[in-house]
Amino acid sequence: MKFSCDATSLKKAIGIAQKAITGKTATPIMSGIYLSEKDNKLTLRGSDLNISIETTVPVKEEITGTVLVNAKIISDLMGKLNGEVIVYDEGKEVFVKSGDLNIYNMPKMNVDDYPNFPEVQAKDKIELTDEAFSDLVSMTEFACATDDSRPLFTGILIEIKEGTITFVGTNTHRLAIKSKKIKNAELSCVVPAKVLNEIKNIAQSYSEPQTIDIGILYNQIMLTIGETKVVTRLLDGRFPDYRRVIPGTFTINAKVKKDELANILDRVVLFSKTNDHSTVKMNFEKNKLQITASGIDIGSAKEEIDCEMDGNDLKIAFNASYIMDVLRHSKAEIITFKLNNALTPGIIDNGDSEFIYIVTPVRVL
Repeated sequence: MKFSCDATSLKKAIGIAQKAITGKTATPIMSGIYLSEKDNKLTLRGSDLNISIETTVPVKEEITGTVLVNAKIISDLMGKLNGEVIVYDEGKEVFVKSGDLNIYNMPKMNVDDYPNFPEVQAKDKIELTDEAFSDLVSMTEFACATDDSRPLFTGILIEIKEGTITFVGTNTHRLAIKSKKIKNAELSCVVPAKVLNEIKNIAQSYSEPQTIDIGILYNQIMLTIGETKVVTRLLDGRFPDYRRVIPGTFTINAKVKKDELANILDRVVLFSKTNDHSTVKMNFEKNKLQITASGIDIGSAKEEIDCEMDGNDLKIAFNASYIMDVLRHSKAEIITFKLNNALTPGIIDNGDSEFIYIVTPVRVL
């Protein structure tokens, strides 16, 4: 194998394929990145057996070939080089030449032992604009669990029903639902949130708008954007019926300015850091919202904000990060707390008719 290309372009392509290489595998070969050059096109692959990513980049071909090298080493090297580089293999090594005098070499790994890229020939495909896809992911992935002891809740439910595609994320203490209109048949599956987030990041790296194709076959899903394909296994398990936990009526509606509330929480939460849940107490009373927090050996904080209330007064407590997360992902100037009592889930409405955010209060003594 021998080809030349711009170091920056190669670095970007390696970075995309490298997203599938976790470094946690006990199999050393899975720390490698697959490079295959043919017809002036370099194909790069990364995998940890659960997720596989393939992308391509144009190059100037001299000799067709395939190699496997350590992903981190070649990625770090490309990040420190500029201009055109020449990549070639001789014997048991892969060489990178930059300029007339700079040559770097890495040992080849056994490419014959590297797994083939999965083929997903789905009958039906979903097409989404990168803007729609990014919106669906951004508004739900932050609500997913990060604890691998409950793998199902580290995923996002993708559901298509009655002309609507819905993404749902939950860690069982909060629930984020984002929907958009779509023309497709019915579908339901749970996809790892981190995979969807990586696709979102890849989409945002393109300078031009892209279309994301989604195809599902049995227990695998393939997402394609531009020259990049991502295949991952679906998460096993039955996702809870999220519709059953959406409250239908409320005894209090309180509107507050989003940015003002976000700034207050950012300060007050400093005094609840000793608490596992960074709990803040909220007292809705007479068109005022008082927010307090306290921590052992830290002290306490109390701030107040105007709110437009409709309904009963209420004292309630929340995990501050659950409130702050949805504020960060909301564009509206005003958000509305829709609540019933201090023990049942409520809704934080950001004015988006296609988004629902449900959060469970924290019980405090």
